[in-house]
Amino acid sequence: MRAARSMYAFGGMTLGLWLASGLAVAATEELLPNLSSDVTVEDVRSDPLAVHGRIINETGDQLENVRLMITDQFLWRNERHPGEDSPGDAHVVVVPGPIPPHGTATFAFERPSPLPDRPDGDFTTEVSATEVTRRPVTVSPSGYYPSETSVSPGRSSASTISR
Repeated sequence: MRAARSMYAFGGMTLGLWLASGLAVAATEELLPNLSSDVTVEDVRSDPLAVHGRIINETGDQLENVRLMITDQFLWRNERHPGEDSPGDAHVVVVPGPIPPHGTATFAFERPSPLPDRPDGDFTTEVSATEVTRRPVTVSPSGYYPSETSVSPGRSSASTISR
């Protein structure tokens, strides 16, 4: 009987910790901004030597310093018995911009070393925005969007959003 109570107490404590950690994760996820409404990455083309694509500014602000995470995940052909050395890799690329409101920019990343051609699996490449600086702009009567250099130092405002 005593062992059963200890087991229930331990199980209850474990469940409580699991639930508490789940709540902490949920709270953290809610605090992180969702950049998918600010930046869209599309037309991603990947080969063993490089990754190319296009960034779309979905906001009414000018975007600068768009930080992209390029992830090359290696998918094993035999997932039950993967090899010991996964050749997957990740790189951070910064597209300095500026990207005008609702405008686009292209990016190109040359890999430091080519992706290996391996018979035991394939690579899949994903690109996502992880950080961006949004700079509010005003449109002059001529429709010209001022760049950062034309804004007075004391009047410029920008916010950096990270994910």
